[in-house]
This record gives sequence, C-alpha cells and structure tokens, in this order.
Amino acid sequence: MDDVGYLKTKYMAQIESPVDIVAASVLTGDNPETPCLTVRFWILSTVMTIGLSAISQYSYFKPFLWQFSFVTVQVLSYPLGKFLEWVLPKSDISFFGQKVLLNPSEFNFKEHMLICVAAVSGGGFAEAINLITIDSLILDKNISSVMDFGKSLALIIFTQILGFGISGYLLNILVRPSAMVWPSTLVNVTLFNTLHKRYVNGKVILKLVVLMLIILITFVYQLFPLYVYPELSSIAILCYLGYKSQLAINLGSGFRGLGIMNFSFDWNIIGLIQPLVTPFWAQVNFYAGSVFMLWIIMPILYFGFNAWDSRKHGIVSKNLYSSDNNLLGMDYFLSIDNSARIKTQTNSTNLKLSNLNMNSTVGAGSFIKSSPEIMIPAYMIMACGFAFAAIASTISHTWLYYRHSIKKRITGNNDQNDDIHVKGISVYKPVSGFLFFTIFLVSLVGLVYVGKNSGYSTSNWHVLISVTLSVVLSLPIGIIQAISNIQISSRIFFRVIQGLLSQNNNAVSNGFFTLIGSNTISQCLEMVSNFKMGLYLKVPPRKVFLSQFYGCIIGAITNLAVYIIILRHKKDELSSILVSSNLDNLGGSYIEHANGFGKDWSIGSARKFYISSIIWSIVGPNQFYGFSSKYKYIYIVVSLGFLLPIPFYYLYKNNPERKWHLVNVPLFMFGTLAVTMVSTNYIISGFLVGFLFQFVICRYCHEFWEKYNYLSSGGLDVGNELCIGFLFICFSILGKSLGIGRWTIPKENLESCFYEKSM
Repeated sequence: MDDVGYLKTKYMAQIESPVDIVAASVLTGDNPETPCLTVRFWILSTVMTIGLSAISQYSYFKPFLWQFSFVTVQVLSYPLGKFLEWVLPKSDISFFGQKVLLNPSEFNFKEHMLICVAAVSGGGFAEAINLITIDSLILDKNISSVMDFGKSLALIIFTQILGFGISGYLLNILVRPSAMVWPSTLVNVTLFNTLHKRYVNGKVILKLVVLMLIILITFVYQLFPLYVYPELSSIAILCYLGYKSQLAINLGSGFRGLGIMNFSFDWNIIGLIQPLVTPFWAQVNFYAGSVFMLWIIMPILYFGFNAWDSRKHGIVSKNLYSSDNNLLGMDYFLSIDNSARIKTQTNSTNLKLSNLNMNSTVGAGSFIKSSPEIMIPAYMIMACGFAFAAIASTISHTWLYYRHSIKKRITGNNDQNDDIHVKGISVYKPVSGFLFFTIFLVSLVGLVYVGKNSGYSTSNWHVLISVTLSVVLSLPIGIIQAISNIQISSRIFFRVIQGLLSQNNNAVSNGFFTLIGSNTISQCLEMVSNFKMGLYLKVPPRKVFLSQFYGCIIGAITNLAVYIIILRHKKDELSSILVSSNLDNLGGSYIEHANGFGKDWSIGSARKFYISSIIWSIVGPNQFYGFSSKYKYIYIVVSLGFLLPIPFYYLYKNNPERKWHLVNVPLFMFGTLAVTMVSTNYIISGFLVGFLFQFVICRYCHEFWEKYNYLSSGGLDVGNELCIGFLFICFSILGKSLGIGRWTIPKENLESCFYEKSM
C-alpha cells in the first residue's frame, strides 16, 4: 500500500525508479571501483567532526544554539576535499602491511557523502549533555575523575548507538521499498550530483551557478530578519490594526498569540518543515492541524469557555502558575525535586538550594503548604493530549495502511518488487544482522549499568521498557517520516509514560527514561535515512555504517571534552544561571533575534529539559494523569487519535479514486503540537511557500521544478545557516559589531504588540 501521493506518470520504465521525483533526481549508474574510505575521508571526517562538535557544544552555553545541517556540511566539506585532492601526493604508504594510496583519484561523491555522514553524526549537540549538565550543576557532581568521565562518555555514546542497533531490523521495510522515499535525502543527492558535476536532468554548470547564487542571496537576505531589521521575523498585522488591544495581541502576535494574519520573512520560521521538500499533501495535513488547534480550538477554549481558567494566562503560554496566578519560579521546581529525592532515597545529594533566590514570586515552601495545585495553561494541556494522540494515530495509521507490506517484507515475499536502485546496491555486502544485534545488546547492557551506577534510573525495568517502546515506535514513526519528511516527536510520550510508571520519582530518572526513548528513535531513523541516501548514491552499506559510527564516537569525546573545559572555567556562573528564579519561556519559542546573539552565557536547553522532567515525573502523576484531576477529559483526545484513521482508511478502500489515503491523521495531530517548539507565525508564510513550490510550480512547471526545486531548498538552508554562523562568530565569539547599522532601535517587542498589563 502506497499512500505517498507522488506523481508516477513519466518514469515508469523498468530502467528507472517508479517514483517520479526519485527518477528525476537520482542516477541509476554506478562504478563499484570508486574509492570510499580514502585518506581524504579519514582526515576530513575527523577534522570536521571535531570542529563542528566543538562549535555546537560551545554554542550550547550561548543564547543561540548553532547546529549544522547535512546540506551545510556538504557545501563546507567540498572545497576542503578538493584542496586535499590538490595538495596530497599521488604516492602510496604502507599501513599495517597494506599499500594505501594517499590521493587515489579525483575527490568523488562517495567519499564526500561518507565525510558528511560522519561529520553530521558526531558534529552536533548530544542530547545526553542535558542530563550531564543537571548532574554537574544542580547535583554538584564532579565529572573530572576518570570514572565519572567514563560514565558520562558511555551515556553519550550508548544513547546514540543504541538506535544504530535498532535500525538493522528496519532496513528491509524503510529502505528497500520505492515508496519509502525519504524526501530530504533527495536534496542531498541533488547537491552531490551538482557539486561533483554528475549529469542529471540539466546542465550541471548552470545548476552549480544557480546553487551558489541562491546561497549568496540567502546569506545577504537573512541578515535583515536576523540583525538589520528583526521586525521582519514576525509582522503581526492585527497588532498594527488594533494598537494596544489585548484581543489583537492574543489573536495576532506570533510570539504571544495565535499568529492569525501574521507573516514572517525569516527562513528559520518559513522553513520549519522544509516547504520545498515536504510533499504538499503532507504540508496540508500538518498545517491543517496547526490551524485547527490555534485558530479554532484555542479561541473556543480561551474566549468561549475560559476552560481551566485559561484567561488568567497568556493564550499560548507555556509556563506554569500557582492557583493565585503567580508564575512559578525555579526555586519551586528545585525544592520539589529535592523533596522527591529525599522521599525516595534514591540519591542523598541535596540540590543546590543555596543558590536560590527565595524572595522570588512564589516561594517553594509557602506554595506547597498553601496552594499545592499547579495551574496549567490551556494550550499545554491540549498539547499533552495531542502528543499522545499523535503517537496513537501513528500506530493505528501504520497498521491499517502498511500491515500487509510489512508482513511481506519481514517474510521476504516482496523481493521481486525491488527497484533498480535496490538492485544496484545489492552488489555490495550488507551490514550483518549480528553486528546490529551486538551493538544493540552492548548498548542496552551499558545503559542499564550507567543508569544504576550513576543514579539516573531507579529501576532496570524502566530502561528495558523505554528501549522496548523505542523499538516498537521506530517503525511507525519511521514510515511516516519516510513518506512525508516529518518525524513525529515522541518526547512528551516518554515523559508521561515514565511519570505513570514511577510516581513521585526524581527528575533525573524521568530525563534518563526520555533520553533513552526519544533519542534512540531519532538516532535510529538518522541511520536509516543515511542508508537510503547510500542506496541512491550506490555507496556500500558497510561503509555508511562505519562512517556514522566513527563520527558518533569522535563527536561524543569532543562534546564531553569541550563541556568539561567550559565547566571548569564557568561552573559557578552557569550554576547560578541554571537555578535562577527568573524563568524563560519553557516551550522553546523562536528566539527574538535582536537579543539572540551575544557574549552572555546561557543554559536554556538544560533548564527546559530539567523543568520538563520535574513537571512530568514529580508533579505530573498527581495533577495531570489521575482520573480525578480536572484535566482527565484529555484522555478523549488520545482515544480519538487512535480511532480517527479508521474511517479515512475505509473511505479510501471503498473509494480509492478519491485519494482519501492522503488524509494523514498523525501529521494532523503533530501539527497541533508545533507551537510547543516554535512560535505561531510559521503557518501563513510556511504554507504559502509550500503551496507555491510543491503545488503551483510542481504542477504547472514540472520540468523546471525537477531541475531546481531541491537545489533551491539546499541553497536556502545553506545560506541561512552560514548567515547564522557569521552572526554567531561576530557576536557570541568575537563580540564584534558588523559595522552596519540596524534600521530600528533595539526593543524587547519586535512585533509592536504592546499591551497595558502583563498576561
């Protein structure tokens, strides 16, 4: 069953892929003699992984986290590869009795891909650092000793390679079928073909010029919303029409309201779900969910019924309040976590309460005695329910539409339907199932040991349950991502499950459980995606696996080393920031860029991680999950999520020509959650760009779309990330001015959404 909905009209010949967009982007030929693990690979993969990992870890302690996407690494590594091609001698050296050519041939796309896989795998910020930060700064543990360093390093490595082990059982289901397109990999393939002058669908030189122009134009353009004129990041029309109107702010603000009639010209916001890559049917489902939640449900709950006293808080507030409407300070969360630790006696170390400002808005002790009830804004209540509904609908949708094809793939009865790319990669030896299982088993045992001996887990069963859930959910979440380019988040799901399993537990245990579950799924699907890219480019699977594994190990060591160096010099300052009573918005909203770059130290990621762990583990069981709580009706949303795919499935079975299969409930449900991660001003601008490229141009200028769509997407992302990096280096590292003036006076409110009193 294929519910992708891609065009399949032009390239149906046996010599091409049956999927139109794949046939237009991917070459079918291959030269098995092309060198892959060259000296250039080992040099560049090591240098780039260390460099990118160090930068990412440094930016972790800054207001703006600088991450590197695959396309940016592609563009940055290409000139370095060509440079080594030019400077390395053509001679060979002896290495363990084997002759190794230093410069075997022209820098090729296969070694280039493996360099990028290694650099991206290890060059980012490791999620486990959040847990280590809590240990170091709140519990005041010292990780400088060899033993503690080893445990921390093991935590980082095992939480990443566990997903690698799980990926083995998914390859036959998520990589081999033509319908499992993995759209984002087509952008990478297009860039590789363009950079290495491989002829596919047009003149390569022209496409290379177009790519460079898009990168340059985007770089200059993004300087305006990011620095010169940051008001472009969120233009709230209703706030201009209804100046100082509270209603206009609630409806029109992108940072504090529902984003109605709000436009953004910032690619960081517009490109939330990669509108040039994500299929239009998937975008419609996603944005429909966002509109349903923000423009229909929330106004009804907020203005119509004042549900859960929602008018006492901001309409999309993500903070927590006391029953007398006071914002809860960090001292409250630290105090209840400390109380939970003493009660469960899982860790005798008291939290660093000496650093707290006990004169904050709500004192922890007085609050617990006088008003134990926590007030949760309506949006966060709904988001929690829809987060579970998204997972439930993902399971039911996958079972309904894919159960037969999954069974055939597992039993090996579908090999005859493999396309030309699968047949092309079959000349290379696959990664053995024994290796996948060994990595999985070693990682599992390692995490059980680390959890038990580091105080992260109160029960070995919790580790096993989290791993089991991640194994089960990787398949349905992977199928949705493979066809839609959108990964359903499982973070809230794992947090709630741990809270249900271990009521009144400490926050670190919840964070550990969530880290194992959600990060394992992400790492697993990253590996699967790279295998699909390797299939398109005919790169040997064993070498793809080796490069990602190598990058992961090098990146983990670098992450932890840079973390310890910074901690050694800035521990007191970072500790005071982490436990300060003044809370940031906990939802991870889009940074208002006027204040987003600077030399100040920050630790927002760890704060959000820690507070979320407390909410869902210690406070949660009593106030959120109980059937006697006032939020119990949220279980109806979860049930609807599981049941809703069923009627659409039977509508499709009875009327296949109506394309009911393009209604994707998991994407709809996930669209309702987007504001927990970003601001609300992504809807109009993001949808308009997606509609233009993935519907209008794709349908009416299809040949042009085939040549330049994915190229444009890559250029936009690279230009944007290079601009962010440029500003980050100027302000956060060098502390220098750009030498160009801003067009407006820096102000706290970029949207001009002013109001008389704070919400």
